[in-house]
Amino acid sequence: MPGPYVAIMHSRVDTALSLLKEFTTAGSNVPLARPAGVPAPFVTSQLPLAAAKESKPPASDILVYAPQRVTVLRRVGVDAAQVLVDRSEEFSKDSVLIKGRVRAGQGTPYPQAIVRLKNVASPPVE
Repeated sequence: MPGPYVAIMHSRVDTALSLLKEFTTAGSNVPLARPAGVPAPFVTSQLPLAAAKESKPPASDILVYAPQRVTVLRRVGVDAAQVLVDRSEEFSKDSVLIKGRVRAGQGTPYPQAIVRLKNVASPPVE
């Protein structure tokens, strides 16, 4: 698939990767640099974290894809887009809360356009 490519990962995976150091025999403390031409990843908490098992840290997936080959599909219909008003906090904050909801999905005719890197360790940062 022709690029450019983007990567989406959980924030804990991004933090764990940013803490990697260069490997040298002298025990370098220099952070491992991102290779030239590689864009910064999109970070989200929407990707799930798998629970830690025995001595293994929690893990998550990284999605790498070519945005030109992926389509966002918006649902149409009665419940596809909604604007909801919440008046429960109206008097305590002197405001009305408004929430919007849009139903959408993602699809591609090119399944090879999306690569899933499974079970990338995401240890808690101490």
